Amino acid sequence: MSTFGEMDMGLTIQSLLSNVLCIIFPLLCYLLFFNEEDTTRTSKIFSKFFLFITISLFLTLTFPAHYTEHFTYDLRLIPILLAFLYGTYKQGILTIAIMLLHTFIFAPADFSQYLGNYTVIALILFFLTNYYRNASHYKKFLTLTIFYFIITSTRAFYLLIILEETNQLSLLMMLSFITWFTIVSVMLLMENMDKQIWMKRELQHIEKMDAVSQLAATVTHEVKNPLTTVKGFLQILRDKSYIEDKDKEYIKISIEELVRAEYMIQNYLSLSKPNSRKYEVIDLSNLLKDLASIMATYAIKTKVHVITSIKDDLQISGFKYEVQQVLLNVFKNAVESMENGGELRVWAEEKEQFVEVTIKDEGKGISKEDLKKIGTPYFTTKKKGTGLGLSVSFEIVKRMGGNIQIESEVGKGTTMTVQFPIDV
Repeated sequence: MSTFGEMDMGLTIQSLLSNVLCIIFPLLCYLLFFNEEDTTRTSKIFSKFFLFITISLFLTLTFPAHYTEHFTYDLRLIPILLAFLYGTYKQGILTIAIMLLHTFIFAPADFSQYLGNYTVIALILFFLTNYYRNASHYKKFLTLTIFYFIITSTRAFYLLIILEETNQLSLLMMLSFITWFTIVSVMLLMENMDKQIWMKRELQHIEKMDAVSQLAATVTHEVKNPLTTVKGFLQILRDKSYIEDKDKEYIKISIEELVRAEYMIQNYLSLSKPNSRKYEVIDLSNLLKDLASIMATYAIKTKVHVITSIKDDLQISGFKYEVQQVLLNVFKNAVESMENGGELRVWAEEKEQFVEVTIKDEGKGISKEDLKKIGTPYFTTKKKGTGLGLSVSFEIVKRMGGNIQIESEVGKGTTMTVQFPIDV
């Protein structure tokens, strides 16, 4: 191996560009031919995503760029970044383990150095990942740039101060720029893939909503009127003196089931026919207190204790019936999830342009797989349910310009935050 004085700088850069190809090519193959849902990507350690970043890792380790007698340069950091930021912690740790194993076998003299460096990197990424995933594109770009600038600074310190290779600064800067550019390019590719997945989900959601709309029109015309007629005659029959008490009980049950059927039809209508009337001012504080009192009575049979902390004078714009329907659906789901009792905490406060209503239960929780599907028509985790309740709630809040956020852990409970815009 020769020093940089004898080595062609162009050849070194060419070697690194080959390294870039080793990163980009497997990733492009994954994006073009083996694209998968992000839920699949993160639900299994050995997903297609992990397979392709492992291939990238092996290629970049096999064809590094040598630019001093003591120093080689490769892009092993990029597959590791991908595993942490777009995969899971387990995939990230496993990628580092594979890299260290390769180093131990083929470059044992460098093993302790890489072990120390990537232990620190893993710790940083462990705390950085959650922030990164929830950040905007600009903040992601800024985060990666600052992160890599710190790494480049430590590498420059080692090369220039420890090894005293002062004539290598220009080459180091060139190689660092190529690496940074590759990191940003890979980030854009992954973000574009996630955007396509999101658009695909939205399209499927629109198609489902369209199907529900058409079904709602049919159901309304063909079913609702006969149901109303049957319910009316049953009510007349129930009041007749010659009907025995036992038969009256059967009639009562029949009427209740008809009311339930009408409620389900109304849910379909809520999905299919957005209200065109002007919004009204709603006193959300009083509405929440009234609903909490109703739910406290409803929750007694399941040994659920309702605790509230609701600020006064919380006002929003909307339709009172729709907001009431949203909150009742959320409250009811929370109570029903606590089969063995527990505490249901409800608090509401104003935050910037929203009023946030948070409902926290101690129920069975929702798995990550199911959490992605919450709010889609016909999906439910209950044995007896249509999935329309939360679908209606999501549609109403979305139509108002608000948002519903759900955090859940199996066995520990669920926290649902409903954001209502103050001015619509």
